[in-house]
Amino acid sequence: MAIRTELTLVLENKPGAAARVFKGLADDRINIVAMQLEHTGLLRLVVDNPLHAAELMRERKLTLGLTADVKVVIPE
Repeated sequence: MAIRTELTLVLENKPGAAARVFKGLADDRINIVAMQLEHTGLLRLVVDNPLHAAELMRERKLTLGLTADVKVVIPE
């Protein structure tokens, strides 16, 4: 069982809003482990370096929340 930090962002309803987030992560070599994008613009990300990603999002003036999630792997 692992505990991962989830980043929650609120994206503007404008073309390219998600692309700008993903490009910023890629430029800083931050890998996305899991993601969920809702129709309301709520983007949830689990990344390999959440502290660096959170700082990057704050620099870009994005609304950001952090939560700790538990990851459980269930064998088949």
